[in-house]
Amino acid sequence: MACPVNLLYERDRAVEALPYFERALVIDGGDAGLLEMVGLCYLRTEDYQKAMEYLEKAKDRVTDAEKLKSLEELISGLKKASKG
Repeated sequence: MACPVNLLYERDRAVEALPYFERALVIDGGDAGLLEMVGLCYLRTEDYQKAMEYLEKAKDRVTDAEKLKSLEELISGLKKASKG
């Protein structure tokens, strides 16, 4: 069963999903998946600075090599876009 908050995000309703993900971070602020989702929500709302902040935190906590590579590529792309 899909999480209702994830469904909001998946349906391009990141603005609505963001407060729920942020509340979840109060409970478990070290969860890489939550940090990533908050970062992705900020990315969708075009708040690139906050997106980068949360995606970097997620990258520092992720344990899966494939997920790490994905986050590094996303962060690298954001950094290039912000310079140019």
